[in-house]
Amino acid sequence: MELKELIDKLNKKQKYFWISALLGALLGTGYYLLPHVYTASGSFYISRSVDTTKFKYFTYEGYYAQQTALSATNTIASLMESTDVKNITLSKQDLPTDTISLRKLDSSVKVNKTGPQLITLAVKNTNINTARNIWNTLSDTTIEKNKAMNENGDPMIGIFKISDSPIIKEDYKPLWLCAIAGIVSAKLFTAFVLSIKEYLKWK
Repeated sequence: MELKELIDKLNKKQKYFWISALLGALLGTGYYLLPHVYTASGSFYISRSVDTTKFKYFTYEGYYAQQTALSATNTIASLMESTDVKNITLSKQDLPTDTISLRKLDSSVKVNKTGPQLITLAVKNTNINTARNIWNTLSDTTIEKNKAMNENGDPMIGIFKISDSPIIKEDYKPLWLCAIAGIVSAKLFTAFVLSIKEYLKWK
């Protein structure tokens, strides 16, 4: 079957496309009406203080401090993503600490290294206060655990919030875009199904 012949056959079935467009618009509107998602995000700076009492080796000490901070950034990012810290975060929020809750928290938390000594933490939730509270608890727990870990290691390594509170953003989801996306997706799906049917008839 030639492409032109297939297009002609599809053009004769416009009613299916109109029906699918209507259903797609309804689905897109339904998606728009779902609870909006809020993202709480903020960054952390990882540093290691220089021992200024060692004036003779000040240059070396400064270089060593920077290299140690770079290495610590990876460790702290992993700590922030760890199940242990997330489990403590759920407990502090009086939330269940079962497997389902941990998986849900895993999917809503994103940790990125945005610079050599910079980590960004983002938490998504349909409730703006929950997103903010989990971000604060997760970040404070990470700072506490990092401090406890370094008491017997390198106490001069520190993690600092760039700002005390996270920035809250609402996911952009305009009604018109959801409706158009629904219509286009429904029409493409309809065209695919009708094309398969015509091909099978032809074979």
